[in-house]
Amino acid sequence: MDHEEVDLSNLQRYVLAGQCHVGSPKVDLARAAFADTAMNVSAHSAKWDAYVNNRNDWMFERVAVALDNAPDRIAVQGGLPNWIVNAWTQEIDLGVSRHGFDDGRACLACLYLPHGKIKDEDEKIAEELRITEAKQEIRVLLQTNRPLDAGFLERVAKAFDIPSESLQEFVGQSIRSFHRRAI
Repeated sequence: MDHEEVDLSNLQRYVLAGQCHVGSPKVDLARAAFADTAMNVSAHSAKWDAYVNNRNDWMFERVAVALDNAPDRIAVQGGLPNWIVNAWTQEIDLGVSRHGFDDGRACLACLYLPHGKIKDEDEKIAEELRITEAKQEIRVLLQTNRPLDAGFLERVAKAFDIPSESLQEFVGQSIRSFHRRAI
């Protein structure tokens, strides 16, 4: 599962990719690598959260992770897989860690604890939508997944000094969907 295509910056760390693969979906390279094996590979060109949201079964036996950032790794741990293997590369090293569910060892999220205070999701979204006074309202929208109405989107449009019509396509969508797609 990966939503990205191979780019030049990937070539030094993706063993499956060569110069000829630049612009190819990463999931296609993985599927091809397992084509002549006994493994049944199902490729999904999506981010983890989109994949999980569209999946009918939220039980994950095993997950292999090679993500670029801590928030995405923490999101995978939030799915509570029974077992996770995590791989990473840095400028001069690479590493692998294993994490079992309820095995007494650190979970994947524990490796990526934030330093200092981080903003809550409602606070972050309120700031990015330029309507900080609506933090409590945004908190309720996040918790209830209630669809956005035209009035809310008009306030956002006013904050950005753009025509409210430009946001009307988001009426009826969740605040997370609107935030992800519009901001």
